Amino acid sequence: MTPGDIVNSLPCFGSDASIIDHLPTGAGGSSYLVADGGDAYVLRVDNDLPRQLMLDRVAESVILAGVALHELGPVPVYVDYERAIRVTRYIEGHTWSAREFLEIHKLAQLGNLLSRVHAIRLDAPSFNLTGRIERYVSLINTPAARDFARQIQEVIATVQTPLNDRCLCHNDLVGSNIIDNGLGLKLIDWEFAAIGDPNFDLAIVAEHHDLEEREVMALLAAYGVDNAGQYLEVLEPYRRAYPLLVELWDMTVDACAKTAAQ
Repeated sequence: MTPGDIVNSLPCFGSDASIIDHLPTGAGGSSYLVADGGDAYVLRVDNDLPRQLMLDRVAESVILAGVALHELGPVPVYVDYERAIRVTRYIEGHTWSAREFLEIHKLAQLGNLLSRVHAIRLDAPSFNLTGRIERYVSLINTPAARDFARQIQEVIATVQTPLNDRCLCHNDLVGSNIIDNGLGLKLIDWEFAAIGDPNFDLAIVAEHHDLEEREVMALLAAYGVDNAGQYLEVLEPYRRAYPLLVELWDMTVDACAKTAAQ
């Protein structure tokens, strides 16, 4: 079934709905911009990778609904778990470039947004980082993967968490998931979101985008940390673990692609 056939089969769309663009997406499937009358939507169609990674699409639906109520993410419109299809309303705006992570006022916006996300209270599964690592290693099944996992676990064992509450975290805070419409920010791609350690979200922003101390302190100050300077060392273990996690993720995607091609 082609993407156009899928659009025509969905009850959430009218007879004139059509795909107008193929959107950038991750390794887990394909996404399309759909026009229906005067409205725009995003159609996501999974491949087999999310199933292999045991991503919880039901939990994602709960999180999307909660986030949408706070106007911090896309509004869910339709989901078909059997066919691995999801439709959300399209959010106008641009994704952040590397340059925008160097602008202090932009980082202040992001810090404020994260404080609002982390304040949302939802009944959602916990983010089991150890479990995810073990799953990735089982899919790759190489000595190199097991060595990466050992290194990551050793670093994570040194994590300290001064924030009192585990909370809703996005867990994939890269520029391509930040939508800026010039008036405010929203986040997309909530498939890894769960109840977890807010420091992990903050560390991803800092490490993935190579933020220096000045930028990290601006992010933390806007987030609401009283002593941003001392807090830098709290993020350090997650910052050291993050590149290893990215490498392990890339190895997992490659291993799954090779398996699918066999």
